[in-house]
Amino acid sequence: MVRYKIVIVEEAKLDFKTVLDWYKSIQPKLGDTFSNSFKES
Repeated sequence: MVRYKIVIVEEAKLDFKTVLDWYKSIQPKLGDTFSNSFKES
């Protein structure tokens, strides 16, 4: 079995935070849904 290490660059982290904040500004639970979905994938 091949193991992979996932590396998330700083630019991607900033994009995630920006989108998360945008969803939360619409509706707080929408931000939670986005975050959970992102983590699951």
